[in-house]
Amino acid sequence: MILFSIVNLLDEQKCYDYLVDILHPDGLHCPGCQKATEQSDIHRRDRAPLFYFRCSCGRVYNGRVPE
Repeated sequence: MILFSIVNLLDEQKCYDYLVDILHPDGLHCPGCQKATEQSDIHRRDRAPLFYFRCSCGRVYNGRVPE
């Protein structure tokens, strides 16, 4: 069993950041061409804090684990 504090998970943005850190330990990047998120544009904001990014290669991605 893993024990951890849930205090930071009560805030939606902190929870998203925590999950992205776990799912993408090397940082969030395009699954196609591997460019960093900072080099991509925000494609959709309607599900904040979960943003969808559009890379210059045309791929749309977010913080979930790629299939």
